[in-house]
Amino acid sequence: MWQHIVNTATQWSTTVIVFALGIALVVACYRPLWRRNERKNESKMSLWGPLATFLAFGMVTVATILTLPIGDAARGQLLGLLGLLVTAAVALSSTTILGNALAGLMLRVIRNFQLGDYIRVEDHAGRVSERGILHTEIQTEDRDLTTLSNLYLVTHA
Repeated sequence: MWQHIVNTATQWSTTVIVFALGIALVVACYRPLWRRNERKNESKMSLWGPLATFLAFGMVTVATILTLPIGDAARGQLLGLLGLLVTAAVALSSTTILGNALAGLMLRVIRNFQLGDYIRVEDHAGRVSERGILHTEIQTEDRDLTTLSNLYLVTHA
């Protein structure tokens, strides 16, 4: 009986250690981003920091599931459920992202407007100050910056 308790405690301690090291990895990825934004007082972040944090969190989740002291069938089901959740999240969020990206590429190929051009789209009007793959930023007559999605620009003449 004591042998079973020791084996179970060893298996759970491995899971706890992997989880704790993983959380330390996620914090190590996120902390420089937090400090940099505090120093610069910026609202814009680069893409790589949040992406690294997201990937580290995913690796921690998979490593924790792999070290759980459960049977192989249950572990396979948990990994399958995790894969299903990630697939559903990507499928539901990708329609808008892909639509905006394709609209951004279309706007670049057609070259309807360039940086500095004055555009009017429905209720929005101003000079184009930034063009990205997912959005276009215009500066209005009141000197406010307005961000318009590229999909909005393509669907509204």
